[in-house]
Amino acid sequence: MKKFIAILTVTVLLISMMTVPTLAHKNNTKIGEVPKTADAITIDAIKDPVYDKGFIISDMGARFLDEDGLNEGRGTTAKAWALWDDGALYVYAEVYVADVFEVDENLQTNANWMCPSFELFIDLTNEDDDRAAIEQYRSDYTGYGSIDLSATEGVASYGNMDAADGFIIAAGRIIDGGYAIEFKAINPKIKAGDCGWLYQINDIFEDGTRAVLFQNSGKGVSWDASTFDYVTLVNTTVTGVEPEPEVVEDTPADDAAPVADDKPAAETKPVSPPTGNTGILILLAVAMMAATGIVVFRRQKAK
Repeated sequence: MKKFIAILTVTVLLISMMTVPTLAHKNNTKIGEVPKTADAITIDAIKDPVYDKGFIISDMGARFLDEDGLNEGRGTTAKAWALWDDGALYVYAEVYVADVFEVDENLQTNANWMCPSFELFIDLTNEDDDRAAIEQYRSDYTGYGSIDLSATEGVASYGNMDAADGFIIAAGRIIDGGYAIEFKAINPKIKAGDCGWLYQINDIFEDGTRAVLFQNSGKGVSWDASTFDYVTLVNTTVTGVEPEPEVVEDTPADDAAPVADDKPAAETKPVSPPTGNTGILILLAVAMMAATGIVVFRRQKAK
């Protein structure tokens, strides 16, 4: 009977393992976990301290793609930090590039992928094969935010600068060695779980041509969710607020120290051994007691 129960238990475990569904796309590589921010983040292209507790990628720059395929680019690199909260993703990035070329409103409105910019592609299902779940959020170095949520929300900001309102809040600024961007991607569907994830940098050359950088950890290509890496949005909360050091207050002792007495201590006289008659009486008493004891001892022995 015990053998039968053991075989049955193993069989049930094997069947359960075979039937647990996998949420990750078959081609995905998990690249990390994005924690939840406990701090209110200000979107100003200045890195809040809490970002240092978030998901960080610093290996972007080796893979360049342009219309002619793979190229060497010009040494542009980037580092990105990410956090999330219910219904929102927060991204701060620094792009280190030799030159940042000025853009005009026409490019921003109608071809913002041709502006020096940083963007994030996500697939909230992490199962998409045909662009049906891809969402794109982008900020250029001036802080102009743009989106393409055509597949999920039926809206994109190409040709309409106001179309991104309510979907992205962005900021950008020039920094030493390049530019920084920050954006908040807004979507009520953003919640804990696996999410297809791809960073892209649009590296624009002086002649207006473009090279595209991706994170190095996978083989992701824009608008192909089957190649995206993925992250897990976890419910672990983080904060950039350092706890204040504990202040230990001095407390008075329970028993006050004795107050010194100014009066001199009383003189203690040494005790002298007995002398004179008193001493003789004491010696006689001791001798009598000893003699008595001897007599008693002899009588007891005689018996």
